[in-house]
Amino acid sequence: PFKPLPLARALASLFARPLPPPPAIIMGITVAEGEACGINFVDAFMGGFAANNHSATMENVFAEHVTWDWSDGFKGEGPPSSVFKQFAKTWGFMVSTALIRPTMIVET
Repeated sequence: PFKPLPLARALASLFARPLPPPPAIIMGITVAEGEACGINFVDAFMGGFAANNHSATMENVFAEHVTWDWSDGFKGEGPPSSVFKQFAKTWGFMVSTALIRPTMIVET
């Protein structure tokens, strides 16, 4: 008859044990919080078209330092005001109202 080696028996007993449960995951943001943040951003963006004042309407929804790379070749990094100045001369100048409601996807 076949007799397993001591190492094989030790490995078999090790792998036969159930794994411990994974550690609890702490979510950084809830779906509701993420959706509220997204809606706030979209509302601030849409609100800037009427008076071409995105720098005012979006003042509190950007980081202090941002980077951008637009399809028209406008690239850079710096404060959001740099983006808003360019936007005021382009889309902000050409568009008086925007009707958008994107689908919100929140990764928690």
